[in-house]
Amino acid sequence: MQTLTTQLTAHQRVQQIMQALLTLPPEKISEVWDFVAFLQGRYAGTPSVDVSDTWTDKDMTDLSTASLVYAAPLHTAFHLASGKTDVDSTGSSRTPA
Repeated sequence: MQTLTTQLTAHQRVQQIMQALLTLPPEKISEVWDFVAFLQGRYAGTPSVDVSDTWTDKDMTDLSTASLVYAAPLHTAFHLASGKTDVDSTGSSRTPA
């Protein structure tokens, strides 16, 4: 789930940088471009952050797994509150006999 948060944060940051660039005079944009080129050279080969809005199968699996981990205690609490006190480790419950 951390990856998704990182991607959203990176995407938001890129949007902020783009908006700030629009306020600069052309010669300063050129300086920014030079600095970006410097950073690219310095960190060549370092994996970049994917800020695309496309969800891969792995992204969907990660989201599903995180959702299930988050929801499991809520599922158990709901069953306990509804009188189903026999809850196993998978979250399945049975009404006491």
